[in-house]
Amino acid sequence: VVARNKLSIKEKLEFMKSYLEEGKEFDFEDLMVADGEQSRENTVITFISLLELAKWQKVKIFKNEKLSK
Repeated sequence: VVARNKLSIKEKLEFMKSYLEEGKEFDFEDLMVADGEQSRENTVITFISLLELAKWQKVKIFKNEKLSK
């Protein structure tokens, strides 16, 4: 039997609300490293949660021109 730790968008949203600070900028990688979980599932959940926060106008998302190719 393989136990699987399920991540939830609700839990990730709560984490992000407590982690993010008003007026500060963060890279997506900062959010990935902040909770210590670096898996494909966590990346997807973090991205979806970030999009939800943007939809609710709680965060602003922009492309970092320095990293573009």
